[in-house]
Amino acid sequence: MPMDLYYDPISPPCRAVMLTCRALGLAVNVKKISLSTQDQKKPEFLAINPQHTVPTIKDGDLRIWESRAITTYLVNQYGKDDSYYPKDPKIRAKIDHLLYFDIGTLFGRFSEIVYPVMRGEVKEITPVKLNSIYETLGWLEGFLEGQKWAVGNHITVADFSLITSIQTLELTKVNFKNYKNILKWKENCQKEMKDYDDVCSEPLTVIGKLIQEKFSHVNLWKLT
Repeated sequence: MPMDLYYDPISPPCRAVMLTCRALGLAVNVKKISLSTQDQKKPEFLAINPQHTVPTIKDGDLRIWESRAITTYLVNQYGKDDSYYPKDPKIRAKIDHLLYFDIGTLFGRFSEIVYPVMRGEVKEITPVKLNSIYETLGWLEGFLEGQKWAVGNHITVADFSLITSIQTLELTKVNFKNYKNILKWKENCQKEMKDYDDVCSEPLTVIGKLIQEKFSHVNLWKLT
């Protein structure tokens, strides 16, 4: 019986989990949770995940949330091999490093800029916050130097998490022109990740319209 995936496609971490499922050829029973209408606060969902976050999976009697925990579990449990999350301790440590970099730095700093704008709380991004984004992109640019994927020459779960953060950040006024490695890596993701367009295109169109409308009123200080 397929596992249940509680999912809102406009959420970058949700898309990371779906990209992992598609890469593994894993069938899931998608349970749509609309964040915009606060479905995650309904009692029936709180009974599954009291932290009321998506993505969440229910696999038999196992319930997991936090997308990076989910993606690594899926590869460990259902992967035909370990290529998306190799068991080699050194390679796995590099992947874990980038998963933590994504949640703690890239997605974290992205959230500090994007969500206050989306909630209408700010009309101007301070130079400090904007420079923190460009600093983060500079680090990622360096990580990608000389390699096709985030860790070596094969797609891993690190790529699934990082790309969904980057593709959403790219919808804002943040300027990516100086980050050639990121742009090339993003192109590789679009071309080679299984069902990339099916998973990402429509949600990015929807969230893109919302972001562009909100950011049209925001001064980004024209920093590059």
